[in-house]
Amino acid sequence: MTSALAGKRQQLSDFLRSRRARVKPADVGLPEYGRRNTPGLRREEVSVLAGVSASWYTWLEQGRDIRVSPAILDAIASALRLDAIDRAHLYNLADMNPPASTAASSSTERSLLVRFARDFPSPAFVVDKGWNVLYVNDSASTILHLREGYRTFLECFFLEEYYRTLFVNWAEMAECFVGSLRVRAGATTDDENLKDLVASLSSNSFFATLWQEHSTAHRKARKVVLLRNDGPQTFDAAALDLSGCDDLQLISYIPREDDA
Repeated sequence: MTSALAGKRQQLSDFLRSRRARVKPADVGLPEYGRRNTPGLRREEVSVLAGVSASWYTWLEQGRDIRVSPAILDAIASALRLDAIDRAHLYNLADMNPPASTAASSSTERSLLVRFARDFPSPAFVVDKGWNVLYVNDSASTILHLREGYRTFLECFFLEEYYRTLFVNWAEMAECFVGSLRVRAGATTDDENLKDLVASLSSNSFFATLWQEHSTAHRKARKVVLLRNDGPQTFDAAALDLSGCDDLQLISYIPREDDA
């Protein structure tokens, strides 16, 4: 066993013990009986709640080399009353892909992103996971011609001729957007809104070709905006997510000082 693998299994062991100690029997409808030397649930109680044998769960908590399925890992997460962040961390420690996040942002969190965008000196706007434009600051309105509630940002980018001129490296950016959508489509095959967006964007031949080729390009494209009076100016694109939420992003374009 490599030192990296051993270290990860030790982290998994420590994590499971720490979360087990946080759950009281009464929290999960179990009676408290007998003397407890440590706080929280016993291993046997976790195994009952998760539907696995006590010896198997003990081996898992000890960091032994055993096979773990997503269904069992999910049952253990439920038994330990893990939230979305802890559940994803458990999957990562077990070397498995975490389940897709479905946490929605609150109105307070949404207003926080809007405040960031409003006070940003260069183009910034807020989109949801379907790329619907929820807020546009003055700079993005002027330079990008974005409007709230009009079209998704990607529909503007792919379907309006203005953007082919505005973004000097349009094709490079387009490949990144298609790759991002393709990866998302692979993770959420039943997302009807995504299917509708792809159908709309497919009227652009460049998008349709990349989509049919299953392009999954993820390299970071630098955003070059062609300013009408100042010539080409280079921007770095930054995306700000809310921790634990998957439905909003603040997209901002930050001018490069060296314009390189």
